[in-house]
Amino acid sequence: FAREWIMENKAGRPVFNAIKRREREHPVEQVGKRLRSLMTWIDAKTV
Repeated sequence: FAREWIMENKAGRPVFNAIKRREREHPVEQVGKRLRSLMTWIDAKTV
């Protein structure tokens, strides 16, 4: 695992960044963002 991660990191993390982007764009994240905006009692910076 460590060698694989080192090689991934040296290559600019293409797989890691693709996974991160895909997860950020997942519908559940969009719903969560909308719900958090409705929760006035939480600090948006901490979520």
